[in-house]
Amino acid sequence: MKGDFQIPAELYYTKEHEWVHVEGADCRIGVTDYAQNSLHEIVYVDLPKVGAKVAQMQSLGTVESVKAVADVYSPIAGVVLQVNSELSDALSSLTGARTIRDGLR
Repeated sequence: MKGDFQIPAELYYTKEHEWVHVEGADCRIGVTDYAQNSLHEIVYVDLPKVGAKVAQMQSLGTVESVKAVADVYSPIAGVVLQVNSELSDALSSLTGARTIRDGLR
């Protein structure tokens, strides 16, 4: 099912289409290229608050498209240190190479 989707080998994936990238003592979390493309036109993103404590596979927020609303789950337990605030300003460009790596830290 690789098709035209990016699947970077250095990321760890969940069956719900989230990924995690270990960066020293921190991790970055995002949504797979497949999930982004499956949702098509994304119209709203609900991000977690900085400082929020999350359990593994707990919902961090939602991604809403013209087709559906999807929960975004945390692949790991931890504390949200930073969010990608550019997402709200760039909803029209959420798919592709740039966003596959931008995620949450």
